[in-house]
Amino acid sequence: MAVFAAPALAQLPVPAIIETRFEEGGGSAVTNSGTVGGMGTIDFGLVSSTAGLPAFTNNVPAGPFAPGGNFYSLSFGTSAGHAPYAGKAVDFPDSVRTNTVGLTQFTLAGWINVTDGTIGGGGNRIFSTWPQNVNGVTANRLTGVDLVVESTGRLRLGVNQAPDFPTPPTGPFSSANRVTISASANPTNWLFIAVTYDASQAGSEVKYYFGRADALASLDLSASYARGMVTNCTVPVTLTLGNFMDTPPLLSARDSTSASRAFRGLMDEIRFFTTALTAEQIQQVQTAGGSTNVLPAGFALEPVSRTVLETQPANFSVIVTGTPPLSVQWQRNSNDIVGATSSSYSIPAASVADNGAYFRVVISNSLGQVFSSNALLTVITDIIPPAVLSVTPARSARNLTNLTVKFSEPVNIGSAQELGNYILNDGNLNIYDAVLQPDLTTVLLTVDALIPDAAHTLSISAVGDRAGTINVMTTTNWTFFGPPSILPPIVELRFEEGTGTTTTNTGTFAGSAIFVQQNTYPNFSTNVPSGAYAPAANIASVDFGDIVTGEGGRAIDLTTATGPSGTLGALNGFTVCGWVNARNLNEGFGGNRIAFALASGNGPGFDIVQLSSGALRVGINQWPDGAGGGGPFSTVGKITADPAAGPGNWVFFAVTYDSAVTGGEVRYYFGKSDQPASLDVAAPYARGPIVTSGTLSAGNFSTVDTGARTGVGPSGPSRVFRGLIDELQVFDEAFSLEQIQQLQLAATAGPTLTAERGTNEMVISWRSSSNYQLMFRTNLSLGTWENVITGLETNGTLRTVRQPFTGSSRFYQLQRQ
Repeated sequence: MAVFAAPALAQLPVPAIIETRFEEGGGSAVTNSGTVGGMGTIDFGLVSSTAGLPAFTNNVPAGPFAPGGNFYSLSFGTSAGHAPYAGKAVDFPDSVRTNTVGLTQFTLAGWINVTDGTIGGGGNRIFSTWPQNVNGVTANRLTGVDLVVESTGRLRLGVNQAPDFPTPPTGPFSSANRVTISASANPTNWLFIAVTYDASQAGSEVKYYFGRADALASLDLSASYARGMVTNCTVPVTLTLGNFMDTPPLLSARDSTSASRAFRGLMDEIRFFTTALTAEQIQQVQTAGGSTNVLPAGFALEPVSRTVLETQPANFSVIVTGTPPLSVQWQRNSNDIVGATSSSYSIPAASVADNGAYFRVVISNSLGQVFSSNALLTVITDIIPPAVLSVTPARSARNLTNLTVKFSEPVNIGSAQELGNYILNDGNLNIYDAVLQPDLTTVLLTVDALIPDAAHTLSISAVGDRAGTINVMTTTNWTFFGPPSILPPIVELRFEEGTGTTTTNTGTFAGSAIFVQQNTYPNFSTNVPSGAYAPAANIASVDFGDIVTGEGGRAIDLTTATGPSGTLGALNGFTVCGWVNARNLNEGFGGNRIAFALASGNGPGFDIVQLSSGALRVGINQWPDGAGGGGPFSTVGKITADPAAGPGNWVFFAVTYDSAVTGGEVRYYFGKSDQPASLDVAAPYARGPIVTSGTLSAGNFSTVDTGARTGVGPSGPSRVFRGLIDELQVFDEAFSLEQIQQLQLAATAGPTLTAERGTNEMVISWRSSSNYQLMFRTNLSLGTWENVITGLETNGTLRTVRQPFTGSSRFYQLQRQ
């Protein structure tokens, strides 16, 4: 670590009471290193597109007449217009502001780099303590100091008023075109500004000075401005850089997205003096690089001793203080650790050789260096062998498949990848490969195809951990179930909520779907399929109503939680199935949408529509009626109409697509509540894989085509499905007739979770032959669902997980794998 001396810097002619150098380099607070001290808070404003601004930047003035030892400035942004700057500011408390009142003279100086010439009402604020009539006191308008950037590149000062309000008189301008604009904040655009006020200098109370990094500041002009002593506000308010203060009635101006008064660009080295400096003193301020109150390096938090288990990470951290720049170097047993120069240091996997080592930090700045206290690392020898946490099969049972074995700790690569350490179903199924994954706790096995829904046993033995003295596990027999004969859907909308305007996606992509209502539709209905070939335990469907003149725009839009970027992703094939009950068959242009998932107009993705003939039609990577003849049709008359949507009018449909076959890529299946589904049409339709799909909308277009989506009319442009939909499912492979008949008969709702109180634990269980992951979060409505990694107990179809009575309350759900 290099220890450096303070650079030779020009000094301030007199102390500044306010000095904001922005040398923190990050965070949401700035230090007043002037004589009155205090901290300022950064307000990041109201506009999400510019969240994180104002922000520290290393774009600083540089040149023979720029300050030395300067590393950071503060950027309010480089966007054009008003909205990006709404609410952005740096606020110092009233305890800082009150030091600027009662003065008959002062100097305000600093560096600015303006990036946009859009001017809010009265000018864009650089420095403001003007409170207008805060607290309803009109006299408060005649207090404070306010310096702004005005139009045509001018500065303007207000004392005991805003520069332009109230009148008379108004604040004097500098010369025009002194403030230049660079949209990219070019470093050559930095401008040094200084304005002095002296109430005793009749006729020339105000003087403006300008300089640049390659030119010393000089007098621009002097102006008459008899405003007397700076007076105080009647209530506590802030001193604000870059905007009005955060106090009504100025709050509306501060937060305006149409007439923002915020500063546009970068500022640096803002200083306020309680005397009117001379030209020579102002030149000293221009080149002064360091604070007159440089703080030595120190620690707000020193490293803490750690005790860890062998092979586990050991983490140390510090919080440093002092005037930047600060140099950091971690040491082990008083020797520098190469590359360890940040505020934290970590040993990824502690070994027995690390036991008893001492770690400390040496930090330095321009005033010298200081050492932290020593932190002792204690490493406990690992004597516990790895344990198996889970065995999870891949979703598909076709041909070879994968098993994912999860261990409780990082394991030794040699033993983890030894095929002889794994036996599947007493050797009746072969294991071809074992690969340790980068996390060192997961092994991926390639095995023979598993039997769907059947119990399998994987025997695991002789796998060791990564301890110095390897701990080897004894034989563990883990029972798991093969993938389901019907893979779980990626989308499953069962509409079982019965009330409200959202429905849950109980498919593997999770998330929810939102009702976009027009004329109160779509809404939930208790009209559901019922009969020998209808799903059991079904209590609600969704009704899109009928469409008459002037109506349209109804839809249900899915937002997936775990799918690829909120869409249905890439698909080599699919099955879309569900129940429909049409009130009429009047057809909008191209067909009434049942399931729409095109990523853009005319593809890629898929689009399933109902036609006036009672046929279905699908488009793959194009509109159903697209170029080249469009997609194939089902037989006409399969979808029937009943204005009353009677129970006997429900029709089960399934559309499959398989890009891997030649001929018969698309198949249509239909059934009724009293009839099993059967194949209707197998049609050639070679459209290749779906490389990406859009978000799913049921009953209408998605927002991909807003004109078509919002079209109105009974038979013209409206493409809304006219009737009820239920049990809408999307699978990411093409199913056989037998599988489709299973889907027709039973909804695929997940198992029921039960919880019982044990002595010191909660026993959570469910019954299923399919694979589910138990997940939790600590807030029912907010936060991310996390996997429960406690070992899963299996007894036939009964699955059990035990959770201790520790920590915060938890909410649990099951997610199909």
